[in-house]
Amino acid sequence: MKYDLSSSIGNYGDYDEMVQRYAEQCIGARAPEDIIALDAEEYAQTTWDSDERAGTAPETDNPAEAKARFMSVFVETVKNCQSEVGHQLAGM
Repeated sequence: MKYDLSSSIGNYGDYDEMVQRYAEQCIGARAPEDIIALDAEEYAQTTWDSDERAGTAPETDNPAEAKARFMSVFVETVKNCQSEVGHQLAGM
């Protein structure tokens, strides 16, 4: 799917939802302690770079906007997951 971020603000929501689901999948298989230890910004950058090298980065008409949104949403999702896991571990 190609995301037309330059021509339609409506596509931002679809793109952001895709990135959020992807981030959740990326961290979902990790142990709770590993999730807590992640540097969210570094993990987002490493994931973006890896996907770009592999040719699996999302197709878009605005690569700079796509990367900026990816970084923002991916980092926010990782931090939210870290908070949830932290609360779960604290309750054990």
